[in-house]
Amino acid sequence: MSKDALRCRAGFSLIELLVVVAIIAILAALLFPAVSRAVERGRQTRCQSNLHQMHVALMGYASDNAGFFPVGWTDAAKTYKTDKVPLVQAITPRYLPAGSYEVAFCPGDKTLKPSRDFPLGKLSYYYMHVSGLTPHAIDTSASEAILMSDPWGSTWAAAPVSSTHRDGFNTLAVAGQIMWFANGTSMTNRLNAVF
Repeated sequence: MSKDALRCRAGFSLIELLVVVAIIAILAALLFPAVSRAVERGRQTRCQSNLHQMHVALMGYASDNAGFFPVGWTDAAKTYKTDKVPLVQAITPRYLPAGSYEVAFCPGDKTLKPSRDFPLGKLSYYYMHVSGLTPHAIDTSASEAILMSDPWGSTWAAAPVSSTHRDGFNTLAVAGQIMWFANGTSMTNRLNAVF
């Protein structure tokens, strides 16, 4: 075999390399949205699990307190979106042991850190015990009323949009069901029905 023939077979041509790079780029572009959706679905599922654990803690509290939920806050001027120190004090450490505070936080919420914010009464989830200052008994006839929810929108009666998930938000009903609602779904019929 001549030297020229060996030199031609020694490597890939520029066009062959460009074709391979283009194929890899196309495959990456096709896979990225699927991987992104799978990661988001994982966050949604973990969020649902966290809400379930919060329900277990709240129901444990209620069963030890004549069927009453803990109050949401101590200042009548505060809203469901602000610090929930009484709720945190009521469910820890007996119903939500130290080290498990991450269940009070949606994995999609990047604004709060469990170890720093939970002792201050900050949770990712909205606690819908809107009466705030006084405990109320569980009304099982309103079992689909929302007890906790992912953070969403500026008002709850409007059609909310999740601030932690891409396509919707998780909610926890009084009876323990975890429900997923698409962004823009009206929550008017599910709010305040129990409190």
